[in-house]
Amino acid sequence: MNRHPLRIFMLLFVSIVTIAGCSTSEAPTVNEEQVEQVEQEETAAPVKDKESFVADIKLLWSSDDRFKPLIEDFNKEYPNIKVELLPQHYSELPALIAAGTIPDVVGLVGTMPEWVENGVLEELSEYIEVDPDVNPDTFYEAAYIRSVTSDGKVWALPWQVDPNFAFMYNTKILDEYGITEIPDLNSLSAFGDFLRSFWVVRDGKQEMSTFTPQNVYGTVNALQTWAYLNGATTKTFYDPETRKVSFNDPLIVETLEWIVKFKRDNIDDERLQQVQASLPEGTGWFQAGKSAIYLQTAADLRNNYNLNPDEIGIISMPEKSTWIGGHSFALTAGGKNKEAAWEFLKWICATNEGAESNLKHLNLISGKKENPYMDEQAKTDPVYAVFKEVLANAKHDHLWTWIPVEWQTEFDKKYGDVMNGSLEPKAFLDHMTKYIQALVDERYSR
Repeated sequence: MNRHPLRIFMLLFVSIVTIAGCSTSEAPTVNEEQVEQVEQEETAAPVKDKESFVADIKLLWSSDDRFKPLIEDFNKEYPNIKVELLPQHYSELPALIAAGTIPDVVGLVGTMPEWVENGVLEELSEYIEVDPDVNPDTFYEAAYIRSVTSDGKVWALPWQVDPNFAFMYNTKILDEYGITEIPDLNSLSAFGDFLRSFWVVRDGKQEMSTFTPQNVYGTVNALQTWAYLNGATTKTFYDPETRKVSFNDPLIVETLEWIVKFKRDNIDDERLQQVQASLPEGTGWFQAGKSAIYLQTAADLRNNYNLNPDEIGIISMPEKSTWIGGHSFALTAGGKNKEAAWEFLKWICATNEGAESNLKHLNLISGKKENPYMDEQAKTDPVYAVFKEVLANAKHDHLWTWIPVEWQTEFDKKYGDVMNGSLEPKAFLDHMTKYIQALVDERYSR
């Protein structure tokens, strides 16, 4: 569809009067900025009253009753859009569509460009082009680009970000160990040396510890976090433009060798199990004073800080290692109520009201860059203050490693062999590179 008929007419008019001007003393002129303004007015969507949207929409999101307050806040502005929550995992979307149950909006993690290619998700560029309330600058760059394919298709808007990670430490324990400030931790060796001082064993028992570097919110998250600290980027793992897998890049191999050496030198699984069995029911290592340091996402840090604010110190992880994870929301291509669904998607991802509701009810940080409610809270709340710092440090080439094939089951299975010493890091990463590359090649050869 040609969106610019008036522009074409005016440019033709300019040509005509220019030719006519050859026989007159002065030809009239047309200001290009005026043409652009008319074009924008022509393509801009008409502003509708929020109460005028009347529709029932379905939201696919593996959530529970905690999400309902967000819907209630949405309905304060859009009272006539009824949102039905389908509490299922987004991976079930194709099966739901095949069965005739088509959600209008779906919550996703990672990136799903293949669902744009397959026509499962609605491409959002045309919505963004005509909606003055949404543009790429609305969001944190690192959050927005995770939802854009290499050829520029926008398949989702960032709803929530996990600023990874905050560095949480027990100030009382650090005082006991004579540590008055956190040193510079901008390399794997420096970070390892600092953690190692807290892995203390006395009389054959684990007296003190930290988080375990080999498993930071999962195995893949751990490897990429430390690889980023070591100088890698998202494309070091997988380049979506060339479709090349390179898990055996020297930076990643060096990182995994560091992880394995730290575990072999400091972490004994049997001793850890003994400590775990001794903890009071419902108490974690940090709360029990058995761990000096943890890495935390926003919601977990909030929960820990609320339990013991007087003994918790918080700083951002080193800038080199920070990255953004989180969830996005998308429109399904087959949804029947796209106009209302877009209003919900826009509200929850791109408005101050949605960002405030997200933080109030779920302790989750919006992908929207300007967040007045969070800014106000951060003035007095150290949890939100540190995550503002993490977000400011997060780089656009540090994202969660998404590859459009299923590979993590194999990764987790073999990763255990690496940790128990039966498989060396380089051999494992060589295997994963070949394994994933074969799946990618097969997928794109169909």
